[in-house]
Amino acid sequence: MGAAALAAWLAPGVAELRTGEVYTGDDGTTGEVRSLRPGDRVRVTWQPPERDADATLQVVVRPAASGTTVALHAERLVDARDREELLERFAEIHARLNALAAG
Repeated sequence: MGAAALAAWLAPGVAELRTGEVYTGDDGTTGEVRSLRPGDRVRVTWQPPERDADATLQVVVRPAASGTTVALHAERLVDARDREELLERFAEIHARLNALAAG
């Protein structure tokens, strides 16, 4: 995952991930890289400044019949409202990643 995609997914300023390391975005978002399989999936904890607790996020990339499928998954959400807010965020991320892919 390139720096622009990481910035779109996690936070501006996150340019590289390494398993076991902590990352910090320019906006104060922090987390730890739990697992990383280049070209397949990445799993991280994620806590932007406005959240009281971290969540676990995972991105899985798979080849599809025409292009690529990107699956986003979240765990350790607080409640239904937290889930809805994260779904809105995922929609924004999807739009940013599509814009990056379109060049």
